Amino acid sequence: MMDFIEHGSRDPQLYVNYSRSYFNFAATQEETLQNILSKTEVKLLELFSNEIANTKRIEEVIILSYSRVIYDKLFNPSKYIKGFVVYRKYSRKDVFRILNWAQNPVAQNVGGYIVSSDKTNCPIFVTYHKDENISATTKY
Repeated sequence: MMDFIEHGSRDPQLYVNYSRSYFNFAATQEETLQNILSKTEVKLLELFSNEIANTKRIEEVIILSYSRVIYDKLFNPSKYIKGFVVYRKYSRKDVFRILNWAQNPVAQNVGGYIVSSDKTNCPIFVTYHKDENISATTKY
């Protein structure tokens, strides 16, 4: 869609208004684009196109642009596995978000591990830095 803006062509938002996303419009014109995205991916594109890329709140576009710069600097496909970057430290909250859990369990209830309700994953947590004053049984 940036091509339209950079070359002074049509307002790309017209495609969004007509088909909820530029991809949806293009898929009606190009048979090869039909059914290549999941329903979830199409819904995400529609959400992005209608709620963020419409530039009604320019702050959101700026944040996304910044995020893209960080992503381009840090992302290495060989170290990316199922949403996680190998050797990176994650908080419990980050882990549950990446695993698409419906809610973030209370840390005290999690302890060192927790099995998802649908039994598809079991994140294991390790505390790297423990307080000096903890009991001997908790030190490892």
